Amino acid sequence: MAADLSLLLFDPDDVDRPDAYGDYNGRIQRYLEKINKQTTSSFTKLYDGQSVLDVSFYPLIHTHSYEVALTSSQYLDPTRNTISYAYALNALIEQANKTRKVSDELVIQAASFLENFDPVQARYVGGLWRDILVWFAQVCASSGTPAQAIPAVRTAILRMDPTSSTFTSNHLYFLHLCLQAQSPRQALPILDHDISSLPTNPLKNIDEVHPSSARSSAAYITPSSHISAPLHPHQIQEYHLLGAHIYLGLRNYARARLFLELVLSSPTPGAATPLMVEAYKRHILVSLLANGKPYPVPSTVSASTLRAISPLVRAYDALAETFRNRDLARFRAEAEAGREEWEEDGNAGVVKQVEEGLRRVRVRDLQRTFAALRVGQMVRLLGKEEAETVALVKAMIEEGSLDAVVSEGSGGDGSGEALNGHGAAVVRFSSAKPNAGVQSGPADQAAALEEQAQRIQTLSAAVREADRKLALSREYVDWRRRTQKQSAGAEAENMDTSLDVPGAFADEDEDMMGDL
Repeated sequence: MAADLSLLLFDPDDVDRPDAYGDYNGRIQRYLEKINKQTTSSFTKLYDGQSVLDVSFYPLIHTHSYEVALTSSQYLDPTRNTISYAYALNALIEQANKTRKVSDELVIQAASFLENFDPVQARYVGGLWRDILVWFAQVCASSGTPAQAIPAVRTAILRMDPTSSTFTSNHLYFLHLCLQAQSPRQALPILDHDISSLPTNPLKNIDEVHPSSARSSAAYITPSSHISAPLHPHQIQEYHLLGAHIYLGLRNYARARLFLELVLSSPTPGAATPLMVEAYKRHILVSLLANGKPYPVPSTVSASTLRAISPLVRAYDALAETFRNRDLARFRAEAEAGREEWEEDGNAGVVKQVEEGLRRVRVRDLQRTFAALRVGQMVRLLGKEEAETVALVKAMIEEGSLDAVVSEGSGGDGSGEALNGHGAAVVRFSSAKPNAGVQSGPADQAAALEEQAQRIQTLSAAVREADRKLALSREYVDWRRRTQKQSAGAEAENMDTSLDVPGAFADEDEDMMGDL
């Protein structure tokens, strides 16, 4: 019993142990060989009435089978003993699942592990790490408190991969958790990281590195690491579609557009998937909200995809055309006619936002034409009550999308009569250019530039890594070989070999000499 417990105290950073010789990877590999020989029951035994995660090791390990300086309060520490803690915690979870008795203490221990594990050691037990993460989230969700799992799961994902640049099944699982908890904003620390790679097996004799020495997450998050469950193309599309949905709700239209275009541009076995159709519909709505007109279709979207999608989005195209013509009455009629379709697609709320967006666009159009305008005149153009119109204009002024002031005054004829039972409010536009009032200070501009520069550096590094892998792949080498052969053949066909024929210009030389 003492030997088993002492084995759990393995810490690859502890160089004082006899077993801790050689490189870091070698120490962990030798340790994994030993701990894999332990039975599951050895982790679920009670020691003096306590589980292996609660017991103090000091009174039990006095034989010093490992030369470790123990204090009187030596317990398994997920920060230092990550591997053994993962083995023990998973064994206790399996036992709890069989008996259907999940203690609060076990849930707390799982949360502690997810928030404090050593990220390098965890790379060697990726399957156990993921099992703990999923179990913890499921327990919280089944108890009706999915929001309690969000901080620990988010921390675990970012501890395993601080850049969150390699897509895993955990990314999609985390988004589902946030949406189930009705806390979409909590997903931003994961969503704001750009995905640049997928779990792939390393190239033999080229990219094979030890998990402990890998610097890029793409080097240690592989199918064999089991940090991610097996992935399918539709999961990547679903992740970006849900991410676009969250950004749309937060009015981050630029980011929503990017995620939707990633769905549309993703490779698929067929022409288009249902998720791509849904992404195209929302792409139209996002473009109307952000741009006032449809965005051009990305050049990365294949023609076959567009042909497959176009017949399925005609109602949305009609809505966009009406928006482009600034015809509010017709837009409202189109929105009402297609209400069942919007609701079936889950876009009814977004269409309402687009209708409100059309009113905002019409107000900005007025700014280009008028220096001042009575609210009574705007009421007829916007289809709102006067109080609602004033509230809309003031909201646009506060958010910085309109440079104007609203003043209470007399009518245009100086009579001072009330307008529709209210004071004759006047909107005075300060500039003929929308958004002219939006100013950002030097500090904001510098911060934005710094953020953009950092993002470009990160993406550039990902592009260089992708190019390197492409250049080393067998498919690329075969393509280069074929290209070189074709180029060599074309050069041989176009080559002028007459220069190699002796006397080829003999007749010309004679003629030239004759002319002289």
